[in-house]
Amino acid sequence: MNVPDTRDCAFEAFITNLDKYNEGFLVGEWVKFPVTNEEMQAVFRRIGIGRRYEEWFITDYDCPDAAIGKVLGEYESLSELNYLAGQIMELRESDDFWQAVLDLGENTGSVQELINLTENLDCFDYLPGVRNDYDLGYYWIEESGCYDTSNLGALANYIDYEGFGRDIRYEEGGVFGDNGYVRSNGGRFVDIYDGDGLETVDENDMCIIGDPNPDWMASLGIDVSWRRFDFSIFFNGVFGNDVLNTKRFDQPSNMPMRWTADNPTNSYPRLNANRQTKLSDWWVEDGSFVRIQTMTLGYSIPFSKKDAARKIRLYVSADNLYTFTGFEGYDPEVGMTGIYSGGYPRLRKWTFGADFTF
Repeated sequence: MNVPDTRDCAFEAFITNLDKYNEGFLVGEWVKFPVTNEEMQAVFRRIGIGRRYEEWFITDYDCPDAAIGKVLGEYESLSELNYLAGQIMELRESDDFWQAVLDLGENTGSVQELINLTENLDCFDYLPGVRNDYDLGYYWIEESGCYDTSNLGALANYIDYEGFGRDIRYEEGGVFGDNGYVRSNGGRFVDIYDGDGLETVDENDMCIIGDPNPDWMASLGIDVSWRRFDFSIFFNGVFGNDVLNTKRFDQPSNMPMRWTADNPTNSYPRLNANRQTKLSDWWVEDGSFVRIQTMTLGYSIPFSKKDAARKIRLYVSADNLYTFTGFEGYDPEVGMTGIYSGGYPRLRKWTFGADFTF
């Protein structure tokens, strides 16, 4: 069998009835991974695993990834295989990056290591389109911003991009994949899975992590005057709602707080364009806010009865003066969807004017 690139599975395994195999009969079935528990139980029934025959093993694999196929054995845990397959399917949108990491050959010695590798892709940097030493040297000298060749003049025509790229590759220990270059960036590799049991996560594990509906909304207007002065202010607020901040990962104000060697924080991850992101309550923020919607200060100057105008009122007014909130985005007022997708901050507007009374 040959699974095409547009496959609906990560790999296939031929699950075999071990007792029937020992009796001289090959009774089994190809199973596509990832597989649901119900589908796997149905396969077991069809190949006779149940009351009389209880043991099974895997006699063959069809895996398009050679680096993965060579570590898959006869008695692998189906739960581990299923979890690994699910992780691989989630990586299909960045398949070139994943293939290049496999080519690098780090942490690919077992299914357990491969599972942890899928959870630590931010430990690797990937340069798409860089396929050889010349491309790598050209990237570092001309495109990375690390070097300024503008002052070299005619000497720039004699740069040995290939030689420089080869030295960089040896120093970094990187490899070229089919469509790009990958290297380890020295990030801390964390063993998420230690082999001590693995449960399949499915729709039954889903839970509500936020509610866009506010507990209550309020507004307050105040108008006061004293002698010739008048003052008005209007507040509005929303309380108890949650906002899914899809831009929290790359919010410009959060970039200085990212993890670096000098700032080993656990709140914001290291900057990495190839990072895989998954939805969790880390993205959910309290959307409560109180906004000074409008504020106006005026001063009235009366005139005598002989004048054409009885009085003039000078005023200054501000709209969207200030928002009190703990929300990290530009504007917590996102509507009933509860999803913040970036955009521009709400503009603060100042108005200066005069009112004439005749």
